[in-house]
Amino acid sequence: MLGGGGGGGGGGGGAAGTSKPIKVDEKDLAEARSLDPENPVGFILDHAAQLKLVDTQTTRLATIRAQVTRENSELKDRLDSIRPPGAPSRTDFSLLSATQRDSVLQQRKAIAETMGQIHDNDRRARTDAMAVLTPEQQQRVAALEARMRGVLEDAALSGQTDQKGGRSPPAGGRQP
Repeated sequence: MLGGGGGGGGGGGGAAGTSKPIKVDEKDLAEARSLDPENPVGFILDHAAQLKLVDTQTTRLATIRAQVTRENSELKDRLDSIRPPGAPSRTDFSLLSATQRDSVLQQRKAIAETMGQIHDNDRRARTDAMAVLTPEQQQRVAALEARMRGVLEDAALSGQTDQKGGRSPPAGGRQP
């Protein structure tokens, strides 16, 4: 699924004709982007027809998605209050007083705890969603997720686009 070999850590590619560039279909890439760890139930609902979900399953999944969205929205608001937009993400600790350093460390701890809560909510929502599905549907979801991860890996290896739609660095390379 990952395609031909790579050019190595230098990012220069192999000798002419020794590796075939990976080209990811834009439709597949758009579908793969729906594999959002912050929206685990949305992926299942996006593939309702393929999974042959019945109305009661769709309703229950929509309820789970609404609940996790509401819970995470409150947590994301908390993140914004901990670290307002525009606040620098890098801090030169050598320029700070001991009190300022302690404040930054407390802020980072609060951010990490809040992000952990969001992660836990997403995991719980995925577990709850999978419990709504039949064993066959669960296997189909796992296969779809694996396929989408493969598409994203291929896109990253080809330098085509990353999950957010931007350019990815070539394998072994760095983004400017």
